[in-house]
Amino acid sequence: MQLTYRGALQSAALFALTLLAAGCRTLPGGAAARRLPTVEILIAGRMEGSGYIADAGGTVVTADHVVRQHTRGLEVLWDGKRLSATLVARDILHDLALLRLPVPEKPYPFIPTAQSTPATSARVVLHGSAQFDHDVRFHGWVARRRPVFRYFAKRQGFMECWLVNSFSPPGTSGGAWVDSRGRVVGVQSGFMNYRENSMSGVALVTSPAAIRELLASRTTPKRPRLGCGIEELWSQPKGFIARFPPGTEGLITIPIEEDGPTAAAGLTRESLIVAVNGKPVRFRPDLVAEVYRHEPGEELELTVLAPDTTEPVTRRVRLGTMP
Repeated sequence: MQLTYRGALQSAALFALTLLAAGCRTLPGGAAARRLPTVEILIAGRMEGSGYIADAGGTVVTADHVVRQHTRGLEVLWDGKRLSATLVARDILHDLALLRLPVPEKPYPFIPTAQSTPATSARVVLHGSAQFDHDVRFHGWVARRRPVFRYFAKRQGFMECWLVNSFSPPGTSGGAWVDSRGRVVGVQSGFMNYRENSMSGVALVTSPAAIRELLASRTTPKRPRLGCGIEELWSQPKGFIARFPPGTEGLITIPIEEDGPTAAAGLTRESLIVAVNGKPVRFRPDLVAEVYRHEPGEELELTVLAPDTTEPVTRRVRLGTMP
């Protein structure tokens, strides 16, 4: 019995070591261990977020919400040096901003951008400054590589992002998520919370495709504004769901922006959108992706059902512009 028990312990230990070794091989150790050309963003002398150098000419990528509405007093702290910076372009849909550093005497070191989002469960590392501690690394796993849309009232619109299992404390916004080959696969934007200001351990990350597009265009795109948030019907309280015919599916316009296009078209916080331009919608991306295929000023035809009714009506919404 003692030999069997000892053998079991040895087998368990060997199995654990095997798993550990396998895990170590999948860790992005090179990218995590070496010092990359990451930066910190200063506004009027105060550290507000993180970022990284994206090309040899000194283009810095960070999150739009870090520098938003600040065109003066922008500086970058890099390699112990405090450099002035100029805002080049913003992309509010993807929470991205580009800054330009002074013309260098020699090329800046930079982190290249990956071609695509990593596979689900791939290991990635966030490089940033967390709560004023410099050069902190956070390891994570890709939780979902397909895009999701999160509504932010302050931006009067949605943000398109993908998800990483990792904590991302204040200060890491704008930081680079890096894969095992040392390429940027995303920029840190925010986190999913289950209570107000309580992190759930899921980070919201901008896609490399959006980063590459902004680096190539270096212009601020105009983004359409719907004027409301979107929630799937099955996420609502049971009592509210019961006010619609059994089996009804669609999207609730909540919250409503008082001066937004949706409110102007007559929708309320209880309106249920069941189709857009004649196509049924069930999930949030069904509608939001359609919105962002249009330009500000264009119209959408929404098929809307009110609670305690059975006949949908048609409403035309003229899209506004996100600020």
